[in-house]
Amino acid sequence: MLTIVLIYVLGFLAVVATVLAAMIKTVAHPNRGNE
Repeated sequence: MLTIVLIYVLGFLAVVATVLAAMIKTVAHPNRGNE
């Protein structure tokens, strides 16, 4: 049961990290477009 919870939490954190990274890149280079 604990393993399933850990996998779920890690997956959620991975998605959040990806979204935050994408937002930071967009804010850092607003005129670069999607590279």
